[in-house]
Amino acid sequence: MRLVVGKALHCSRCYGQYPGRRYVDCDAAWDGPVVNQVASVMEPGVDPMAIDDLILCEDCIVEIAGLVGLSRDEEAQRKLTEQGAVIAGQDQQIAKLLNKIVKLEGALHELTPPKPKRTPEEQREFMLKNLEKARAVRAANRAAAKAKAG
Repeated sequence: MRLVVGKALHCSRCYGQYPGRRYVDCDAAWDGPVVNQVASVMEPGVDPMAIDDLILCEDCIVEIAGLVGLSRDEEAQRKLTEQGAVIAGQDQQIAKLLNKIVKLEGALHELTPPKPKRTPEEQREFMLKNLEKARAVRAANRAAAKAKAG
């Protein structure tokens, strides 16, 4: 199946030929009627046409779909289109804000002075101080456990 737009084909169901409608070529052959047979109602240059392929106009497809509970909900389609436009706008705003965040983070990084590194002696003193704190906490926990048990 394929969508055919821009050609005013004959619909295999209603036999209409509407330039403004979309058609679906179902890629199925069938033995349909010959349209435009009566010379008195034909426009000059219009030839009779045998309908050999199953091609349906969009209005007939909507009517057929209604038989199985499907419908064209134009209000829902309009809302969906509007929401798509809103989302696209929000995506653009998010992209702009993310660019600003990256710039601000870069500026903040430039303004923040780097932490000075400890000398080996300062690092040793830092480690010993933390070791002493850890030992004191461990001793306090042992004393609390003995007091509770005893």
